[in-house]
Amino acid sequence: MSELPLLPMASIQAGDLLAWSQDPYSMWTDLTLKTIRKLTKSDYGHVGIAWRCHDGLDDELFVIEATIPKIRIARVTTDRPFHCVPMGVEWNNFNKSFLLSKLDYPYGVSDAIRAALGMRAQRDMKWQCAELAHAFYEASGIFLRKEYTPGKLITNAMEYTGSQVYRVVGPNRTISAID
Repeated sequence: MSELPLLPMASIQAGDLLAWSQDPYSMWTDLTLKTIRKLTKSDYGHVGIAWRCHDGLDDELFVIEATIPKIRIARVTTDRPFHCVPMGVEWNNFNKSFLLSKLDYPYGVSDAIRAALGMRAQRDMKWQCAELAHAFYEASGIFLRKEYTPGKLITNAMEYTGSQVYRVVGPNRTISAID
């Protein structure tokens, strides 16, 4: 992956598309990401939707993601390198409700396999990461091609928005490039 432009973590907006290629802290997760990248011939093995939490004291970044065993919301830090495609989503109660309504639905391993093989996901209320993100953007009025792998979703999001993928940097820290 060539050198990407930098984006401060504080610039990420709710609804932006986040992507991961590696996880230096979990051998299992890193192996899974590398396997997905290899099977899909992509730089990315996982995607999720950015969620900003403003409680009056802090401004924290979270991701809503479909991961084994279920859809969850998790805090995002720059300890694990990640990337962002700014999507320009008009954040509102509908977006929020859509994502919250999906929390705790099970991860769809068969959907992930089907996506890797270029097949359409089954509508069985089990979700894989790119399928969840695609459904969120469609519900938000952003219509991307119906391709459900992390890499293809990133490519389609860049084409739709005219933006690019950014390497996210945190306070006083730069994330190393992907090998």
